[in-house]
Amino acid sequence: GCIEVQWNVSDADGALDIRWTESGGPAVGEPAHRGFGTLLIGRQLSYELHAESNIEFAPGGLVASMHLPRLAQTGSSAP
Repeated sequence: GCIEVQWNVSDADGALDIRWTESGGPAVGEPAHRGFGTLLIGRQLSYELHAESNIEFAPGGLVASMHLPRLAQTGSSAP
């Protein structure tokens, strides 16, 4: 299979958007349990970096989207 990683920094607010797309591999379905990688993306990014994330188990491959606000990139704790 293939992995494509796209990223973009917003001119407006400096937020970082990342999109991880898998394709060409075996069919994907919702897993019975979440592994380390999905827990890391789903919980830790939100907790540590105030990020928003979404993981889609599309039939053609996993798609993970992450939005990291500028605050997370600077390490600042200010609101």
